Parts: sequence; C-alpha cells; structure tokens
Amino acid sequence: MSAQVSYFEKFAPLAFKVAKNTNVYPQTILALSYYESGRGLSELAKRYNNYFGIKAGNEWKGKKVNFLSDETTGARRSDFRVYASPEDSFKDFIKFLNTYSRYKPALAALNWQEQIIRLAASGYAGNPTWKQAAIKPDFIKILNQVKPALKSLGAPAQLIEAGIFTAILLNKYFQANDKDI
Repeated sequence: MSAQVSYFEKFAPLAFKVAKNTNVYPQTILALSYYESGRGLSELAKRYNNYFGIKAGNEWKGKKVNFLSDETTGARRSDFRVYASPEDSFKDFIKFLNTYSRYKPALAALNWQEQIIRLAASGYAGNPTWKQAAIKPDFIKILNQVKPALKSLGAPAQLIEAGIFTAILLNKYFQANDKDI
C-alpha cells in the first residue's frame, strides 16, 4: 500500500466527519493536510498534530512550538500551533478559514479544486507552488481505493463520484497541457 493511500485511508473518515455541515470540502482538508504535513510524516504533524502548518499568531492562546519555516522569502523561525490530536488540527483548520474575511471567496467555492485555487489567491500559503501540488496528487487512484470506506462512512455517492470525475478531468488537463494551473 502506498503512503498516499494509507494517509487517505487513515484521515478520510476524519475529514468527512469534521467537514460535515461546514463550508470546507473534505477533499480540501485531505489534499491540504496531505501536502502541508508531508503525508503526515513531518515533525510538526507527528509530534504536534499540526497537519496544516498553521502558525500561532498573537491571537492564538493554545500551546505553540518554534520551528524553522520554509517560506518563499527564505527560511525563518516561526511559532506554530500545537494540537492534542489530528481531529483538533482538522477542526481548527476549518475555524481558521472561517475567522479571516480574506478566505470568504474560497469558502463559497463550488468544488474542492476551486476552493484550493481560491485559497491560493487569498494568500493562504507562503509558497506559491503548493496550490498545484495540493491539487495534483494522484487523487483518482486514491479516491477509487478508498471509495468503499467512504461509502461505508456515509459519504454521499455523488460527492465521491464528483471528486473522482473532477480529478480525472484535472489529470487529463495536466497530461495534455503539461503545465501548472
């Protein structure tokens, strides 16, 4: 089993659980947490349950840890949020997006890929290449492999199929054009 598949099998149920009745797509949660946490293998994810690389600004009242941050302007030390569990990290990601008005356009997106593109446009990440990397993982194969598990968890069939269909179209676009979005 590949690292991608095992990551998605492990976290798909959680993503669908925390995304329920919110304005954040579970696929957005999975794609961004997968990319930002290095498939869940980053020290920030493994030791501190921060799967999105969310920094601890002045408003953060919880625990924090100081890490070297890889920004496009150069590496620098930053404080990052510490969570008790992956679920707390996933829930805080949704809360984080809903806290800042700059993310409102992303939260109104009609699908998860559009949501990621709109997050990029709103300045979500310091690295401009993360948008392509977050959308481009081999999502088709992964979604097909975890499809039975998602169905058993009660994920709507049309949501699963729409995600697979969109991933197929994106994959064909990337192959045909061999370029970034």
